[in-house]
Amino acid sequence: MIVNLRSLDRATDEARAAGTQKEQGAATVIVAGLTAGLVVVTALCCGIAGILATDRRADTAADLAVLAGAAAQWRGVDPCSAAAETARRLEASVDRCRVLGDDSVQVDVSLPVEAAGLALVGRVHARARAGAVASDPEAN
Repeated sequence: MIVNLRSLDRATDEARAAGTQKEQGAATVIVAGLTAGLVVVTALCCGIAGILATDRRADTAADLAVLAGAAAQWRGVDPCSAAAETARRLEASVDRCRVLGDDSVQVDVSLPVEAAGLALVGRVHARARAGAVASDPEAN
């Protein structure tokens, strides 16, 4: 049996060319998919970082507002107005302020969640309490 090597080479070249044509542009689709996935992961990370940063800011605002309220209570001034003013300066809002039975002040504040300069849906809440320390160590 005689095999024509030239026709076999030609058939192999045609098969390679046909296979290459089908796969042309596949890398572009893969890279585009990976890029889209990376964008989604980055957006999620920014959102989570924004929530965590806002949570820290809310805790700080609640702590400072309640300290201002307790200091005002000690001076005989309305503690809730002092707490509200301090929270306002920290771009937080006071949701609830009350003087408890032991003359301590409790403040609840909230902040809108932001990430990368964009306002996200929802608010972060924090609560703090401050007041005079009992002079009798057995009272606690």
